[in-house]
Amino acid sequence: QAAKAWVKGVMKTTGRRSDEDRNALLAGISALMPKGLFELKRGRSAMRALGLSHAITRQAVDARQDLEDRSKGWQRVHTSPHCDRLDTTPIDKWWHEQGSVPDNDNKHKISVFLGVDEDTNEEKYTIHYRRLQAGNDKDAWELFAKSDYAKQCQEKSKTEKCPLGTIPQLKAFVQARCPCIKKRGVGECDCDICTTIHSNL
Repeated sequence: QAAKAWVKGVMKTTGRRSDEDRNALLAGISALMPKGLFELKRGRSAMRALGLSHAITRQAVDARQDLEDRSKGWQRVHTSPHCDRLDTTPIDKWWHEQGSVPDNDNKHKISVFLGVDEDTNEEKYTIHYRRLQAGNDKDAWELFAKSDYAKQCQEKSKTEKCPLGTIPQLKAFVQARCPCIKKRGVGECDCDICTTIHSNL
């Protein structure tokens, strides 16, 4: 019953699921399925018990089979990207070059997910040093909107339906922020003087 409730909660989402949601759903279902489920004539029983379609059940069983055959960790599945997807490269550059400063008090290394390798279908990561965000989200977005990086996003987003392109709004801008960039704590000052001193430590 708990597994069925969890599946219903994930399947309840409307619209196209993100790759993260699809991987969470498929990995969870695969953990419940034996690799020979259909050969054991238990496919329909599992589908009724969990409220699953034949397509997702078959995909989960195949993923479980592949997982055991490779004897490695979970291999991410990914969908074809949207034709109108946002190119976040200019936003990422702005965050690192103008929207943050090095955190010289906490020089922690942070693992950053880069995506999935097209040839091996394995996850790629890199290491960034921790940085501090300059100002709050709204102030950062207003500065970004006036920068050349926003114009680059506008150029890259031009289509037949939107010939002028668009500048990413606050939500998309914040979501594109690199995980290595953290907000300052309550007692930390981000005025120009303190930021200059902090950067030159």
